[in-house]
Amino acid sequence: MTEFERAKQEAIYRVQKMNESYRQKIEGEKPKPKREPERRQNALDIMKLIRFDSVKTDPDRLLLLGVLLLLSTEKTDEKLLYALLYIMI
Repeated sequence: MTEFERAKQEAIYRVQKMNESYRQKIEGEKPKPKREPERRQNALDIMKLIRFDSVKTDPDRLLLLGVLLLLSTEKTDEKLLYALLYIMI
């Protein structure tokens, strides 16, 4: 065997050994579970639940209700939310 062939065989052996250790490392690792993003309830979801055709109120109250729902999802000051409720009465 010539020097070149011996070096070639040694290189092939090292590549195979590295590939084997890499496969063992990958197989040993557990896949990380995917986290599902938290679903925030927004005003549009709430607006879909309310049937406005059955509610017989004036448009101003509906507008205030929409603003109230939007602000409540943004974690606004409670005093502002109570003030909007008072205006709706």
